[in-house]
Amino acid sequence: MQANSIRTLALIDSGAGRSCVSLQFAKRLKTKIISFRDSDNPIRLSAADVHPLISVGTIDLTLTIQGLKIPQKFTVIKGLSYNLLLGIDFMNHTHAFIDFRSKTLSICDDLIVEHLLPSKTPTNVIKTTSSYSIVPLSEAIIPVTSNTACDGSFSIEPLPFLHNRHVSLAHAVVSVNKKKTQCRILNPTNASVVLPKHTALATISPIQNHDVIGYEKPTTEPTVPLVSYDTQL
Repeated sequence: MQANSIRTLALIDSGAGRSCVSLQFAKRLKTKIISFRDSDNPIRLSAADVHPLISVGTIDLTLTIQGLKIPQKFTVIKGLSYNLLLGIDFMNHTHAFIDFRSKTLSICDDLIVEHLLPSKTPTNVIKTTSSYSIVPLSEAIIPVTSNTACDGSFSIEPLPFLHNRHVSLAHAVVSVNKKKTQCRILNPTNASVVLPKHTALATISPIQNHDVIGYEKPTTEPTVPLVSYDTQL
């Protein structure tokens, strides 16, 4: 997503009453922070462990999620661990729905469906070995490597944010030899797509060899019927 013109990640927090932005990130946005006046009652917020948060003001930002622009007011917090924290006010404003089974967030009555990212990057991923350019409306087979030692049969599952790079990768079973294998990447767009070196594409999980059934093309000719179908009729 983007906050004004800067790409960033945001934490969805259903336990937060207000959406918050870190003071450090707010300064990067170069947007005016409306400070709390001495005569006003400052907003008092506390973290999950009940320790008080230092709020210095509010800021109005425009969030862009898959092209949809959403205005949102944020409380500026000093020392916040995340750039952005989207709370209950954002969820009510956008009619947000979190699907834990599919790990997606839908907003504005399913107008936008965004995949949720894990708090930590998976360790069992495959990445591009070099930079590759995929021409429009085409499929490419590119070499990839695993960041962990592995050999044998593995299943690959595309990472949920891969669509942000405008390419598609199917679930597949691949053979890995000394951390190296290949995968098929589809560029369904009308423009070339460049995948930089070490781009994470998919997670990789081991499977048992006896679970993989190979396909062998029949070598025998099909049986010719002794009586033609016309004769039977």
